[in-house]
Formats: sequence, structure tokens, C-alpha cells
Amino acid sequence: METKKPELAKLRKQASLSQSDLAKQLGITQSQVAEYEKKGRVPTHLLTRYARALGVTVNELLPTESIENASFDFGDSLYATLTEDLNLLLQYIDRFRARRIPEEESIFPTIAQFRDQVMALKGKKPWVVVTGHFDAGKSHLCNFLLGGGELPTGYQPVTKFPTYIHHSTDRPEWVTESLCLMDSDFDPQKWQDKAHFNEHRLIGGSWDIGGSWDILEEYVNRKNAGAPEGDEQGTVTVLAFVDAPLLHSCVLVDLPGYDDEETDEEIRAELIDQAGNQADILLYLSRAQGFLDSRDFTRLGHLLRSILNFETPDDRFPTLGNLFIIASHAHPGMKTNELDEILEGRAKKFYEHFEDTLFQDLKKQAGREITLQDFTNRFFSFWQEEPSRREKLENGLYTLLGRHMPPIIEDHTDAEIARFKEKGTARYARIIEKWETILREKNQGKDHLRKLKEAEPDRQRRHKRAVETFEQKIATFKNRDLKYTQDVFRAETAVESLEGMIDRRYSDKKTAQELAANYVWEKIQSKTRDFRADLVNDLKNITEEFLQDVAKATFRNEKWGIITTPIDAKAAFLGGLAGAGTLGALGAWAASLGNLGGYIAVAKGASILSALGISTAAGTAGATGAVAALGGPITLGVGLAVAVAVLVWRIFAGDWKSRLAKKIRQVFEKARVLSKLEGNSRSFWDNTLVAFQEGANNIDAQHRNYLKEIEDAFGGPQEDLRALEQRINHYQELKSFFAAIPWRWKT
Repeated sequence: METKKPELAKLRKQASLSQSDLAKQLGITQSQVAEYEKKGRVPTHLLTRYARALGVTVNELLPTESIENASFDFGDSLYATLTEDLNLLLQYIDRFRARRIPEEESIFPTIAQFRDQVMALKGKKPWVVVTGHFDAGKSHLCNFLLGGGELPTGYQPVTKFPTYIHHSTDRPEWVTESLCLMDSDFDPQKWQDKAHFNEHRLIGGSWDIGGSWDILEEYVNRKNAGAPEGDEQGTVTVLAFVDAPLLHSCVLVDLPGYDDEETDEEIRAELIDQAGNQADILLYLSRAQGFLDSRDFTRLGHLLRSILNFETPDDRFPTLGNLFIIASHAHPGMKTNELDEILEGRAKKFYEHFEDTLFQDLKKQAGREITLQDFTNRFFSFWQEEPSRREKLENGLYTLLGRHMPPIIEDHTDAEIARFKEKGTARYARIIEKWETILREKNQGKDHLRKLKEAEPDRQRRHKRAVETFEQKIATFKNRDLKYTQDVFRAETAVESLEGMIDRRYSDKKTAQELAANYVWEKIQSKTRDFRADLVNDLKNITEEFLQDVAKATFRNEKWGIITTPIDAKAAFLGGLAGAGTLGALGAWAASLGNLGGYIAVAKGASILSALGISTAAGTAGATGAVAALGGPITLGVGLAVAVAVLVWRIFAGDWKSRLAKKIRQVFEKARVLSKLEGNSRSFWDNTLVAFQEGANNIDAQHRNYLKEIEDAFGGPQEDLRALEQRINHYQELKSFFAAIPWRWKT
């Protein structure tokens, strides 16, 4: 087997460095640099610094033997049948829409919404998100999985961009390039939306040598020349299409690395949140040497709060089966037993650290225990040149993408279409029945109008009173949440409490300094989230009571008794929420409805709930939805700032536990952690109030619209009745459309 040595002199010259320049950067002599270049070998203790100086990865400085590529032999048949069926369904929709039957946006679902959802389902493959430290070898792993060298590696500027890679056969016909740079407002989940794509495309090209990567690098070097005003480096997105077997099974997402000194801290924090929200499958990389340090604990703990919990028909789907924690750069210089000890040791340390906080949250979300062994099973190693160091990772990813995910995607698709068929048919049937009854009895229709007009002031008073009561509840919950947050923070960061915690959990200074501040941060988040979850559950019940009172669309008048309207008030309320942008506590109520009963749909992701900003998987509100409905994790930057500030502090001998406790308290105060927790709480309940008001206003508006429609029909000339008859005919055609949706249902 032939061994190829790295061309160290060539790499140095490409970095525009002389031997003397490099020697000065490394703190060695020029003759040592010359010797390394002659032998083609860099000492292990210099590998990281040497690579950084040359602007390459550590892998590029190591000798390589015959390199094998990953054997992801997925063909286009994996989702071919599903795609073909969805294309036929789109033809059915478009043939009907060609008849131009009028639709009303206030009635859910509409055919336009159904088409948007089918388009989203058609483009849905699992998103495999790769993230980790900036020199962990993410792009190198992605290239291996793709079977080539498409992605740039090393410290090149283009590695700062999040890159979304689809299979070339998935590229829409109106996209002419295989690689495009998109501006900061581009939504990667709307890559199939032609108008959205064209609006946000900056530049593009091909994968050929000298093609797009040169263009992209030139774009960066020109400091975003040609980009929309306000775009900053690191916020743009690369959208790519590649002919690689792996991509028949998924979309590969390569995120920029954390701790890249050229990337703004807020951008890094935003990207890690983005990873958690978008990942169906998460690959988290950390170098085998120094594997899972305290910053990794903070980042990975943050991500795991948003990881999706799949409901799968295959009972062999492992616990946390969509999570891969990878020790990269696991080179042969590390003995196998040494590597195993590193993986098992850090898995145990991580599990013990988060056992009574994060893993309790994950247990609630999954509805089952998550043991240390379950978590340890999600640890893998990677070294491309040695099959034994990557075999477990390859097999696990292959099985997940090839066996487990296709039935999950198919079942989700079936459920989404079934919901539209059922809810659309039932919705229009109810509307038709109400209007036909009124039309059939014209005199009754006029009486109904008189009753409505006379009862309207009373309805408005009751509506206003119910809204004010609900708003008072939100204000009460906000105050309770804020007070509890303040109490927890003060209790957990009291020096006596901190000292006791350190004494109980840590026997040595190094471990305490590494993890104690992170543990306090987790404890505060876990306690405040549990308390907020109780408030949110209470608000769910209050929301239902409000809808029964006002949104049930019935009201009593002393003279006429019970007056009813055909308003679907829950749909009206949800329609108002969809326009609110953020939901606060009402996100949990919306998630509890399943997929909102088919009321709201947009072509933004895998599920209808994405319309309300709640990411889902397999047709259910997964962990991401649960986290979002509780206000989301506090920004990653806070946890990192606290952890790093304590980690770099010099700890002295003697009564170190007391001094460490005081330092942690000082760091939390300096980072203004309580202020940020309070801000998160206020924002959460303020968003709840705004969302509720939007929903309540939409109910009121639809009542008023209904009254106007009745008045137009029975208070005007005879022609208005004919217009009402025509409207009923339209409703009957729409009902027929949903009832006749063609699909191959599983038996």
C-alpha cells in the first residue's frame, strides 16, 4: 500500500510564507522547518499550530495511504415512488385550479395551501446537519460522505458560509447553476420557491475546477461587493446541487465552525440555534485530542434541547438514533483502547453532568428513559484512511438514512395528505349546510339577520370581556414567571449554594473549574423551564375555555335565545396566530392540536406547524416544538461567556472551592445573566399577548364579516341571493376537490 507524504514546502509557499517566517510563527528554527519539509512529516505536538499557520487542516499535514470513499450506494429509488405520487397529486391540484374556482383566505384549508404543503413534502428529505469546532474536520467529513472533494477545507473564507447540498436531480429546472450564493434573507427551507430563490440569489456557477469556489472566494475578498446593503460576511448561504449517492437519501448541511476568530459571536450563536431547529439528523464533531471540552458541553447541551424525537414504525430505531457525536482526527497514532476510553469516558462525564437537567428534559420529550448506555451508543470515531475508525459511523448513518428514515417520511406524508382530505371535506360540508339552511328559508334568513344585528352589541361586549380576562391571566403568568426566575437565579448563584454544589459534585479543581459554571447555568435553565411549562399547561386550558366561550361562535340574546354563526372560530383564532409571527405560550397550545387539524399550511418545511414557527418531524410536534413553545433555550452566547470566563481564571491552592464559588457568582453578575433571563421571560409572555390579540381580533373580524355577508344577501335585492347560490356552488366544488384527493393509502 503506497504512502503519500504531504508536500509541506508547497503548502508553505501557497500561504506566502518563507521558512524563516514560518519558523518565527511556530517558535522553532528555520533548519527545523527545512528538516520537516524534507522528511514530509510534522511532529505531533506541532500539528495544530503548523496547520493554522499554513491555513490548512491537520489532515493535509499527515501522510496518507490509499483512501477509500464512503459506500453510500443509495439509488434514486429511495424516494422515487413517493416523488412520483406527489407529482401526480400536483397534476390533480393544478387541473382543478385551472378552473379558477374562487377561494376565501379566511377558510382553512384552501387549495393553494394544500398545494404549498404538497410541494414542501415533495422536496422533503432528512436534513443531515454537520457542526462543531472550526478545525474539527467538518468539511473533510462531508467530502468523504459525498465521495469527492467538492467542499473547500482548511481556513478558507468560504468555509464560513452555511452550505446546503441537494442532489443534482432535485435541482429545479429554473435553477441553471449547480452552486449559488444566496443573501442573508434567504430561507434554506424555501429553496424550491422560484420567486424566493430569484429574489435572494447573489452569484452562482458550476462545480468545475476554477468555477464557483473561485467566484465565491473572490466575492468574499471583495468584501461582499454586489451584495445587498447590510449583508455581512458570514451571514450568506451557499445552495449547492451535487451528483452524489448519499444525497438521494438526505440534504447535507455543512455549518461554519464555532470559535472561528473571523466570525462574529452573535452569528455563531445564531447558526448553532439554526442547526438545532433544522436538523433531522445531527452530526457533532470534536477533535479526538481534547475531545468534548467544556465549550463543547455548552454547545452540545444547547443543541440537544432542540433535537427531534422521531416516532417511528420501526421499533429497532435506537434511542437518540438521529444523533452522532464524533471524535474526529482519530488517527492511528492513538491506540484503539485509548480511543475507546476517551469516547466512553467523555460520554459518562457528559451524561453525569446533565443527568438531572438536560436528560430529564429529553426523557419528558421522548416519553422514555435515556440511559448512559443509550447515550454512549451515539459516540463514534472518524479517520478516513482507517476503515476501523469510521466503520461504526458509516454503518449507523447508512442504516438510519436507508432503512429508518424512508418509512418515517412516507408515513408523515400520508398523514399530512389524509388530514387535508378529511378536514377540507368536513370544513366545506359544514359551511354548505349552514348557508343552504339560510338560503332555503328566505324569511328565516331575514329573521336570522335581525337577530344577529340585535344581538351584535351583546356579542361584542362578551367578546371584549373574555379578551380582557385572558389578557389579565397572561399578565399574572408573566409576573409569576419573572419572580420565579429571579428567585431561582438568586438561590442557585448564592455563594453558599455554589460552594455546597462544588463540594458535592467535584473532588478536583480542574474538573470543577471546567464544568461547575456550566452546571449552574443548566440548573437555572432547567428549573425555570419546568416552572414555565406548568404555566403554559395552565394557559392551554384557559385558551380552550376562551374558545368555548367566545370562539365557539355562539351567543345568547334574551329575546331570541341562542344565536349561532357558521364561523369556525378555532380556525379563525389559528389564522390570527399565523399572522403574529411569534406565539409565546400559545405555541404549546397550537402544538397540542397535532398539525392544527389541517387549518394552516405553508411551503416552509415538513409540517403545517412550521407556519407557526414550530419545527416538527414525522408529523408530530417534536422536541424542537416543545422547546420553542417554552421560549426556547437562552442564547448560546450567555452559556459560553460564563463557561469561558471561569475556565480562563487562575485557580489557586488552599480553599479553592470557596474562591471558585465567589468567582462563578462574579462571572454571572458581570455577564448580566439575570437580566437576560428576565428579558427572555418578558419577551415570551409579550409574544403570547400579541399572538392572542391577533387570534382574538381575527375571530371578531370574521363575525363582523359574516354579519355583512348576511346583510348583503338578505337586506339587498334578489340578485344578492343568486350570488349566494353561486357561492354555495363554489363551496360544493371545493368540498368535492378535497373528498376526491387521490392517494395510495397504506393498508
